[in-house]
Amino acid sequence: MPLPLEGVRVVDLTIVVAGPTATSALADLGAEVIKIEHVNARTTGGARSLPLPPGVEADRPYNRAPGFHELNRGKKAIALNLNRPEAQQAFLGLVRTSDVVIENFSPRVMPNFGFTYEALSAIAPGLIMVSMPALGSTGPYATRTGFGPGIDAMSGLAHLTGFPDGPPVKPGNILCDFNAGMLAAYAVMTALYARSQTGEGQHIELAMREGETLLIGEYLVDATMNGRSPMRDGNRHPSMAPHNVYPCREEDTWVTIAVGSDEEWARLQAAMDDPAWARDTRYDGALGRWQHQEELDRHIAQWTRTQTPYAVMERLQAAGVTSGAVLNARDIAQDPHYTARGFQQVVSSPETGPFKLVRPGYVLSKSPAVLHAGPGFAEHNDYVFRGLLGMSDDEVAQMEKVKATSRRPIQLERV
Repeated sequence: MPLPLEGVRVVDLTIVVAGPTATSALADLGAEVIKIEHVNARTTGGARSLPLPPGVEADRPYNRAPGFHELNRGKKAIALNLNRPEAQQAFLGLVRTSDVVIENFSPRVMPNFGFTYEALSAIAPGLIMVSMPALGSTGPYATRTGFGPGIDAMSGLAHLTGFPDGPPVKPGNILCDFNAGMLAAYAVMTALYARSQTGEGQHIELAMREGETLLIGEYLVDATMNGRSPMRDGNRHPSMAPHNVYPCREEDTWVTIAVGSDEEWARLQAAMDDPAWARDTRYDGALGRWQHQEELDRHIAQWTRTQTPYAVMERLQAAGVTSGAVLNARDIAQDPHYTARGFQQVVSSPETGPFKLVRPGYVLSKSPAVLHAGPGFAEHNDYVFRGLLGMSDDEVAQMEKVKATSRRPIQLERV
């Protein structure tokens, strides 16, 4: 069966991580995503300028950056210098043939080009436009730019991430960007459905800060209802104990254990061969375990230190206790469960040869996603300029002459 978004064309003006995450999700579902990159490939989503893996050499190294392929899989790519009027006309021509435009610039950029939603929807009725400013387009912070780590702090999430005796900590990975990207993709699909019912497009603003603050909604409610300001609690839980990450045998290896009931606590005792310390009556009820979790954690850590994360996980899961090995990127790449589920798919491109990409975290039974490598720089200039826009060879050559487009990254002089 066709993928759900086949026939939908998306113009992708996004950079760095959050925006490209959104458009990658749409490409995974079959949308034709045309990524517009600056002619010098600077700050393109996924960073074409990332260093290559050790020992890798290439004539066009900008086409081999792993992060770029991760965030731009399955897309088409053209190069435009939107400071040139010729490039602006090409962009507007592409918008006329498209369903969706996504951008994650600061709120001043698109209006400065004259590319407001009102202007674009006038030439493309029914257009869906998504803007992803860091802090929104109104309010006292509207003119500020931002990246994920700053938003982690301003959203309130970093205040809750860390240990009780330590400072706020940035959440692992780039949570803010991926969260914003998936929210934006969901918003696009909702807007496409609404358009199918009404024929009308819409302009969606998705501020990264607001999208991430949604993740701590219960803490905001607690603060406004009860006047409490929650603090960091590491890996612990408000009511469950033991509930933590425990060290294992090799250096910097860890396993998680979470006990949610008296029955699960009894199963954990049995899995640890019923040690004498675990029979202490202070641990008989959930409240007692929670009140004495410092001691519990010390005892459990002594047991986990004798084993590997997988050994603990498999033993406890077999006993009906919630547990998981803490994996780094290499561990995940080699994990037998991921391998069995086809979580990684082999793709290829002329510059990279075969390599593995991670598929979406869902599986569609009737139209499973088939991944493709990210595009080469300006790989689809001809498809867009000559094919979709009907430009002549002379017109394309003139665009290249005035550096409105390019087939290889070029360094423009600063004005």
